Order: sequence, then structure tokens, then C-alpha cells
Amino acid sequence: GLRLPVQGVTRTPEGERLYTGSIVSGTIAANQKITIANSGVEAIVSRLVDRHGPTDEAGPGEPVAFTLTPETDLGRGGMVTSGSDRPMLISTES
Repeated sequence: GLRLPVQGVTRTPEGERLYTGSIVSGTIAANQKITIANSGVEAIVSRLVDRHGPTDEAGPGEPVAFTLTPETDLGRGGMVTSGSDRPMLISTES
């Protein structure tokens, strides 16, 4: 499934949050439902851009930028996954 660690968050000229990162595995597509691994919050990829411009889909190794609907509290280090395919998170705190 999709594994996309967020490497940065910026704002578009229109004021939307633009999340950036490189896809580790799986694919991401415009209009795809994604899940934020840490929180379980779901959102839809509303816009997807690769190094060539707007695109419908991107795969492993590709750097991408995307917007989400609704805007989501997601920052650097957050993990984007596909649907219910969330990784098991293990706490290192004791």
C-alpha cells in the first residue's frame, strides 16, 4: 500500500496547504482517499503535482506535492497511507 512520509508543508498562492514528500511504496492519485497513519484521519487528495506539473497518479520514488480535502493537521514526519492500510505504530516511550 501507499507509504508517503511528509517532508514539508507550504501554502499555495490561494492559501491551501500543500504537502510534499517522496513516495516510498504504492501509488497516490487525485481523488484518492488517504489516511494519516498517526491519527487515523481520512481525507481526499484534491490536487496532485509531480516534477512535471499536475498529474493524475504517481508511484514509488516520485517526489510529489498534494492538497487534501478537508485540510488536515499533517506536518513534517507524518505518514500518508492508503485507506485502511495503516502501518502498526510502536511507541518507543516507556
